[in-house]
Amino acid sequence: MTLKAKQGLERLPTSFAFAKPKLELAGDEHFRYVDADLVAVPATVELERNYGSVRRTWYWWLAAGIVLVAGAFFARKKLGKTEHAAQARFRAPEHVTPFTVLGLLRDIERNNGLAPQEKSDLRAEIGRIEAHYFGDPDGDAPDLGRIASSWVARVT
Repeated sequence: MTLKAKQGLERLPTSFAFAKPKLELAGDEHFRYVDADLVAVPATVELERNYGSVRRTWYWWLAAGIVLVAGAFFARKKLGKTEHAAQARFRAPEHVTPFTVLGLLRDIERNNGLAPQEKSDLRAEIGRIEAHYFGDPDGDAPDLGRIASSWVARVT
């Protein structure tokens, strides 16, 4: 005989009651094994072991929910930072001077991995700015604000 607790109990049983006979009997004796010997016991006996287990599936659902919420929180936080960092990688300088624009263009040249044609255009732009401001100026001054904005827009 295998004893099992009913499914869905909040607490496991601590005692066992023998079934009552449907017919009148001359003697009503109950026995229990203790080691390998039979021992007479009353109609209700205390259980010495746990038979079955209490189902607490809500613990698992709660733990899974916490893990899911924490994962969503950290994923959103990480994705938000990545997106923000990508937008802020190159910015046009607030104070437009030949030095700040050249610094931006050289940073784009070193860190962006442009296509060969774009890299050539960028070097030519750097050369025009350097020639005008640090060499012999010829013609009108380059529009540094427009140059910085256009290159930031191209690489973002």
